[in-house]
Formats: sequence, C-alpha cells, structure tokens
Amino acid sequence: MAATSEKKSDEDCWGCEVLGLDFRGDQKESGNLSQLLKYKATGDAELTSWLKGPLDFTSPELQNELLKLMANTIIKEIVSEITSMPVVQFAIIIDGTQDISGVEQDLPLVRDSMGLVHELEGFFNQSGKFKLIFQNIAKSEHGSTFTSLKPLCPTRWTVRTPAIRSVLKQYESVLMALEEMASCSSSETSAKANGLHGTFLKGNTVLGLLMAEDLMGDLECLNTSLQLRKQTVSGMLEAVVDHVKTSMQHKRTEEHFDVLFSKATAVATKLDLQPIQMPHVCKPTKRYTGQAAAHIHPDAQSLYRVQFYNALDTVNTQFIERFEQAGFHKLQQLENVLLHGDMDKLPQVQLAMFGANYTYETSSDVASIIWEMAPEVRGLFGQVEALVRLLLVVPASSAEVERSFSALRRLKTWLRS
Repeated sequence: MAATSEKKSDEDCWGCEVLGLDFRGDQKESGNLSQLLKYKATGDAELTSWLKGPLDFTSPELQNELLKLMANTIIKEIVSEITSMPVVQFAIIIDGTQDISGVEQDLPLVRDSMGLVHELEGFFNQSGKFKLIFQNIAKSEHGSTFTSLKPLCPTRWTVRTPAIRSVLKQYESVLMALEEMASCSSSETSAKANGLHGTFLKGNTVLGLLMAEDLMGDLECLNTSLQLRKQTVSGMLEAVVDHVKTSMQHKRTEEHFDVLFSKATAVATKLDLQPIQMPHVCKPTKRYTGQAAAHIHPDAQSLYRVQFYNALDTVNTQFIERFEQAGFHKLQQLENVLLHGDMDKLPQVQLAMFGANYTYETSSDVASIIWEMAPEVRGLFGQVEALVRLLLVVPASSAEVERSFSALRRLKTWLRS
C-alpha cells in the first residue's frame, strides 16, 4: 500500500513540474502538491490512510529530494541520447541575464566600453570650455585629421562605429584632455573627469572598444544598405545571408580574435596603460556547483575570446530570427512575380503588357508608375496593382519614420512647443 501511494505522490510531483506549478503555498497544506494529493485521495482509502499516517512523506525536504531525482533522471536521459549518436554532438544555450537596471550581462566588456563612449561625448560637450580643451589638444596631436567626438545614439543604427572610431583614433588626446579637465574644474566635475581618466587608463577599455568596432562595422554597413529606397526583398536576403552572415562566421576564429587582442595590447603598451586583466570573478556557492570545481579561465585572452564568440553567436541568432522567417520567403515570391513574372497560376497577360510599356527595378518604382496612370489605364493592370498593394503594406524598416522625427526637431525645438 505504501509503495502504491508513494508512486502516486511521485506522479503528482512530476505533473506539477511539467505544468510549471509551484509545489508549496504560504502554508504546507495550501500548496498545489498537497491539494492535488487530497483531490486524488477522494474515494481512495489507501491513499487517504497514507496521507494521515504518522510519517510525513510530503515534507519540504522530501519534495526537494524528489525534484533532484527528477532532474538527475532528465540529465541522464540527455547524456544517454547524446552518447548514442553516431557522431557525438551537443550545444550549449546561453540565456541572457539582466541586472537590476535591466541591462544584459552576457557581454559586459563591449557593453561597458560603448557606454563609456556615450558618457565621454556627453561630458566633453556639456560646456564650450571642455569642448575647446579637447579640440586644442586633438588639433595639436593630429592636425588636419582631427575629428570631433561623435554621439552614441541608441535609436540610430549607423552612428555607433564612427563614434567608437573617433575615440580610438584620438585615444591619447582623450586621456590628456581628461587629465587637464580634472585639474581645472570644480570638485564635482573634477571627480567625474578623474573617474573617466582612470577607466580609460585600463587596457580592458581599449580591447572592449576594438571588439565593439569589429562587431558593429559590418552590421552598420548592412543597416545602411537596408535603408536604401531601391532595396528589394531578394537583395536584402542576399546581403544578410551571403555577405554579412558569412563575414561574421569568418570572425569566429582564434586567429581573428588574437589579432584584436594583440592590437589592444600594442595600444596599451604604446600609451603606457594598465595591461589587460581578468575581472574579479565571484565563485558560486557549493550548493549550486556541488563538489565540482568551478571553471576558471587561465588568462584574460581566453575569457574575452569567449565573450567575443558569445556576441557573434547573438548576432547570428538575430539573423535567423529576423530574416529566415517563412513570411520573408513569401514576400520574395510576391516580389519575383511582380518584377520578373515568375508565376504559375496568375495571369501573365497583365505583367507582360506592363513590362513591355514601362521600365522598373523595384516595387516602389512600380507603385510610382501606377499612381501616375489615368484611371482607365490603371484598370488594365488590376493584378499588378494588387501585388503592389500587398508588398507596400509590409513595413520593411522604420527608417522613414525615424527620419521624419529627426526632421521635426528642426521645427519643434525645446524652446518652441
């Protein structure tokens, strides 16, 4: 009788776990497991007697033990499935973890470096005095090649790389300007300048900026291309899959990262910066790791190589989620019907007549031609107009909307509401 009742309890535990239900409530008797067992005990004398017995087989400690047994069973099944494959293969899924402010923690070096670029530009441009200090130092160091620091706007996808390059190109001038600002400013501004100066004296900052520049360069070229008015769905997919995605895959090699790391080390040595170091790593408690030793990277190069690979994998995942959807391929088919006449069942007469009388390259060109037609002429191309309407209702990008808001700022300023 006890064995049968324990089996029913295990089944209920498994059911709660599969459904994602909490085992316990505010009190022991109010938990989902206890309520489910009571419900099953209705009309079952053996289970009712087992629940009312002197021994408590549903205590929190035993529930934790059951969960561990289930977890170990699942892990063993996964390991058994992997080892039974003709070619052993496996994958690791990394889930993004956010801190209390909602910032992703997977790529801290790249994230912090780009945040520094944004903070630095705001600090230098907060007054004409600071801007002039940097300009004088940069002009004396670089002459005609001097460039002002670019803002890092989170909603504009084609300005990140120029902003990062402007800092890397004038890194020494940035250090000298911060040092001068720290000595001739108020206490609050001086403290901030000292803090930024100390951060930019670290070789880790240079490495983070180089990694960010390498990641953002290809992506911003793609963003610029996708905002062109003459862009087509077929051309967009070709640009993403055949060029940018392939370029990102080629960067996921030890040789490519070693070049970045060597370049960062050379800059740190030339400017007498602190060497690239590993961040302080807090060891997890043994209740999470058990008796196994926590993995520790042997040096900073191996640690940041993993972070760089994680960034490339994140980009590749976004490519798949955004551009390898079934809807994109349907749009491509519609566009091919309109631009090339690739179709099976739709009447070809209208497209053949349209192509013989007009020259066009994109669906926008076709739309412009149709809108300028007289109503009687447009009635000849009803199927063509239907295809154009289907393609034009799909928002390929928000670039046009972003530009309209940017242009609105010229008229509606903070002083004119």
